[in-house]
Amino acid sequence: MKVNFRNVDEFTNFVKDNKVDISNAIYRSIEKAVKENQKEALLFEIHFMGQEFLYEITIDQPDWIDSLNKSIEVFTNSNESDKAIDAHELKLLVEDLLI
Repeated sequence: MKVNFRNVDEFTNFVKDNKVDISNAIYRSIEKAVKENQKEALLFEIHFMGQEFLYEITIDQPDWIDSLNKSIEVFTNSNESDKAIDAHELKLLVEDLLI
């Protein structure tokens, strides 16, 4: 997911205020990494205005299960049961891959 922000505070507020969107991004990035047999999932490509750098936020394979567990919790607390089920199924697949 490519995102642009004016500053770090704007990014921090985005993460804090958009837990379901962040959880969706986590799910999609891990799902893509599994399909492409990658060792890390690209979560965000972040650009801050006035800077020429692009920052990548990734999730390393050993952290996928924990990230999916947190996403399941967010989906469940937000009454997004279908997404919680999808994330749980992906978590089971990841667990099998990491054995």
